[in-house]
This record gives sequence, C-alpha cells and structure tokens, in this order.
Amino acid sequence: MFPRFSLFSLFIISLTFFIASFASAENLQFRAVDYFGGSWFAVNNTAMCATHPVGDGWIHPSKSNGAVWFEDDGAGGVASPLEFAQDDTNLVASIYAVVFCTATTPLATLVSAPSEITIENEDFIDALFEDFIDTQKARSFETEFLGQTNSVFINGAESASIAPSANLQLVEFRFTESCKRSDIFIGGKPFHWNRQWRGAIAECLIFGVALDDAQSNAVKRYLSVKYKMRLPTDSDDETVRILRALGIDDGGVFSTMIMVR
Repeated sequence: MFPRFSLFSLFIISLTFFIASFASAENLQFRAVDYFGGSWFAVNNTAMCATHPVGDGWIHPSKSNGAVWFEDDGAGGVASPLEFAQDDTNLVASIYAVVFCTATTPLATLVSAPSEITIENEDFIDALFEDFIDTQKARSFETEFLGQTNSVFINGAESASIAPSANLQLVEFRFTESCKRSDIFIGGKPFHWNRQWRGAIAECLIFGVALDDAQSNAVKRYLSVKYKMRLPTDSDDETVRILRALGIDDGGVFSTMIMVR
C-alpha cells in the first residue's frame, strides 16, 4: 500500500521543494571594498576564501586601487585562488567580472570550473603529457582546465581570449550547465602553482540562474556606468528595479542619473 497524505501535507511538501529550488539559485555580489586579507565577502556575507594559506610560495590576493589583485609579489610569492566552502551546493549559471588584465593569460585562470568536455583523442593527450606517470590524471587536468562555459563575452562581444589593457574590462561567463559553487575557483588554478589570473577583479557577480536579455542588459548597464566602461547596452527605465530583483546593490549609481533613451 502507498502512504496516504493529506492535502495539507502535500502542500507543505510541495512548498518545501519550491523554496529549496530558489535557495539553490542564490545570486552573489562581490565588491573590492569587501575583501579583507584572504576572504572576500559578498553583500549578503557569503565568503570566498583563499584556497592556500600563506607560505610555501603562496600569498593571499591583495587589495589596492579599488580592486583585488592576483599577481605575484615580485619575490616568488604567487597569489592563491579563492574558493567557496566545500559544502556550498548553491548553483552557478553565469558570472560577470569587471577586471584588469595586465598580461596575456587563459580565461580559465580567471574562473576555473569543472568540465564536461570529452577529449576523444587520448593518444594525443598521452603524448602531450608523456612525462606524467598517471596519464589519466593528466587528462583530467587538461579537461578541467578547458572549463565548462558555453560562451565567454569580453566587453559585450563573444570572444575566447582577452587582451591586456590598462582599462577595466567586463568578462561574462555563461555555463553550459549550472555547477556547484564549491566546484569553481576565482583568480587561479587551485592546484597548479603560478597559474593565477594576471591582473585584478574590481567586482564579481555570480548568478544561480541564467539571465534573460533584460536582466543581462541591466547588469551590464550598471557595471558600465559604475566603472565608466562604455559597454554597448540599452538604456532602460527598469534597470534599477531589475537589479533590486536580482539582489544587486547599485550603490546609488543611478540615483542622480537621468535615464535617457
């Protein structure tokens, strides 16, 4: 026999799953002002912390000039990437990062994510990593390095690379499938020394669900105005409302602006 549930019990069960589905799609906003010695706090106090303690060639990212810097210290110390708690199962569907890029470096060092890409030519990978004793680990390293993003946009245009610049740039990652926050690293490769992001992050927005066109436009417009990046966005009277619905604090960016279409 199947257990019998009252309508009220079924309502409570349904409500629980409904709330849980939203809890797993939390949005986070990290601003440089909220970074303190190895810990970066979101507006809601969720933290990313340095993967490695200081020592054995590792240092913590530093904060200066309105950004969190991941470059080495000039004395052999390499900045540790940042990570979420291992039990953080909230989802990541897209990431928007306002960055300085000071040298040519793979975008996978800015955001490192697990990959579902399958490399079919195993002989090529074995030859590429022939010095590795365990080629399976080498193959795993290579696929992990490729990342799980479906597409990457630099300053609003789809691109697979970013050029060094003295100006701030916007990097947008859209994931093929959402992954857990505990599976991503910001600012470097977690277990590979000297594979960190070459530059800094001024602000990082992490979304648990894919944004629609209006939401994406609002986010890019906010970042464009705040950081004077002149990104291609549409003016929209709904920008502030959309940002609030996403849990993004615009810091008064639009409070004195006249929104002109």
